[in-house]
Amino acid sequence: MKRKWKVLLVCVVAAASLAGYFFLLPAPAVGEDFQLLEVRQDGRDLTASLQPEQLAALETAVREASRFRWKNPVGTYPLDMDTITLLGIDGESVTLVGSQGRFAVDGYPLHDGETLLAEVQNILAS
Repeated sequence: MKRKWKVLLVCVVAAASLAGYFFLLPAPAVGEDFQLLEVRQDGRDLTASLQPEQLAALETAVREASRFRWKNPVGTYPLDMDTITLLGIDGESVTLVGSQGRFAVDGYPLHDGETLLAEVQNILAS
């Protein structure tokens, strides 16, 4: 009987550890090799009007961001107004909807999305 409880305790601890890893630890928002393909703001394509330094700064900002490890079933609902979308070459997309406070990478909510949105807006304004 004691052995049964020990095995059960080990299983519970292992399940709690996996749950903690899955739900609490952040994951990188995008891969190390993330490259921008397209930048859209309020439905307009800004890619051609951006300088190479701005594109590099945007890529760096997105690479430094982190996301949760679970997908948001609701999504970000991109709008035509107050929305910035950064599309990567590998199909990764970062959607920042400031008016709704929704920030996601391919459906995964971002940690501290407001900070990333402010950084992206500063880069686009420069």
